[in-house]
Amino acid sequence: MRELEQFFKEIKLLKDKKVEEVMIVGGGRISFYLIRLLLHLGIEVKVVEMNKDVCLQLVEKFPSITVIHGDGTDHELLRSENLEDMDGFIALTDNDEENVIISMFASSLGVQNVLPKVNRVSLGFLLEKLGLENAITPKNITANQICQYVRAMQNSVGSNIESLIKIVDDQVEVLEFRVRKNCKFIGVPLKDLTFKKEMLVAYITRRGKPQIAQGDSYVEIGDTLILISKIAGLRDINDVLA
Repeated sequence: MRELEQFFKEIKLLKDKKVEEVMIVGGGRISFYLIRLLLHLGIEVKVVEMNKDVCLQLVEKFPSITVIHGDGTDHELLRSENLEDMDGFIALTDNDEENVIISMFASSLGVQNVLPKVNRVSLGFLLEKLGLENAITPKNITANQICQYVRAMQNSVGSNIESLIKIVDDQVEVLEFRVRKNCKFIGVPLKDLTFKKEMLVAYITRRGKPQIAQGDSYVEIGDTLILISKIAGLRDINDVLA
């Protein structure tokens, strides 16, 4: 877990301060997926949502998080919920302008990791000027998903790539490899392997159960391996070796 967080720090996706608690404004579909990932990383989550029914769904689905029924654009409400003490803030309402404004407010309070969701790609220039370079843009995410599918299809013959996602302005790739018989390090502990620089083995999934990769971890035929890399163009699982 610490190695994965350190890697994200090095690629400047996270600041130097350890991320322990995140506030999300908006409880839509993206939030449900995001909350699951954050909890998996051991991060505490607080959600502010106006719709009472959505609040109840969130509490039922994620009993360990804090859910606030209220207006996420209310600055006083955000401050009363200790926004300035949060390690991260994510604005996921359905209104681009509201997301930008409350993200600016969070940034002004000193929150280090601020992510607004914006549907209008044209707002990218404004976000950069406001110091909010990182943003969630569904249209770009959709485009990345299409590229991910196309590349996986292009490499389906003679390759192990199951899927690929680009992050951090396309500087980093998150790849999912399927371990097949041609893998050269089946059964070998990761600590005994020499990998290329600027990459990290993050997860190994075996029989549907994901686990964080550690030094004693190894792969078996049928496993999937999640790799995070700044090296573009990896085509085969064996390409990860130095």
